Amino acid sequence: KINIEGGEYPVLNRLIDTGDIKKINYLQVQFHTFFPDAEAHYQKIAENLAQTHRLVWRVPFVWESWQRL
Repeated sequence: KINIEGGEYPVLNRLIDTGDIKKINYLQVQFHTFFPDAEAHYQKIAENLAQTHRLVWRVPFVWESWQRL
């Protein structure tokens, strides 16, 4: 579960870049809108997550849940 007030963007990017995202079975994350260019970062992370996980449910910029493929 990730709710780190904007820190989710660099953390998830790092997990994706290193491949460590594949070690995570279930991910719940709250993306925040006050991060610079949040929407573009959000879209890129979602596209990358879709390579290793399936979206279970989403309430945009509230909470969402992903499960590893």
